[in-house]
Amino acid sequence: MTTTVTWNVTWTGAGQTGVFNGLTTVSTTQVTVISISALSTGGG
Repeated sequence: MTTTVTWNVTWTGAGQTGVFNGLTTVSTTQVTVISISALSTGGG
């Protein structure tokens, strides 16, 4: 699974301001998908 978070940041300090739009953080991890018949419907 890969998740991407997009950050749009505005800041103010020391008499200055700024904008950082479109910063991204990406995280990837492996997941195991299982099927449990008691939780599945439709013959799945």
